[in-house]
Amino acid sequence: VIFIDFDEVLNSDSFFRANAGRYVPGALDPGTVGRLTALVARTGAKVVIASTWRLDYTLERIREILAKHGFVGEVIGVTPSIQRVDEDEGCIVRHGPRGLEIQAWIDAQPEPVEAFVILDDQRDMEHLLPRLVCTDFATGLLDAHVEDAFARLSGG
Repeated sequence: VIFIDFDEVLNSDSFFRANAGRYVPGALDPGTVGRLTALVARTGAKVVIASTWRLDYTLERIREILAKHGFVGEVIGVTPSIQRVDEDEGCIVRHGPRGLEIQAWIDAQPEPVEAFVILDDQRDMEHLLPRLVCTDFATGLLDAHVEDAFARLSGG
């Protein structure tokens, strides 16, 4: 399973600069989406959406957006949203640490998850941090990230 974030993974600063420097809702970089497709094809992995986009779009709409940008693969679900209270701000935050949300999805599966990797720019993975391939805002998902994810999915 590949748990994926969208912002700073499937889009990036370089992608935004190529689009007049602006963020366009629902826009993804076809290059990074192509890298995700290649990883899926190489591993046979299924995709689970961990991105906050899951809070704003239905699963079907997310599948449509990915397909529109060239993704070929199976999206099998989204992680649950675990709301939490931000002690500093005194308000409810729409999602908790991503690692806990991913673990909740894994725990809810009827069959054990054999192997997984997390593609994200955030490090709030709790005990799942060793499964993270960390991207960054400047570039998004690169070939080196794909190789790292492949190694992790292959038991490396």
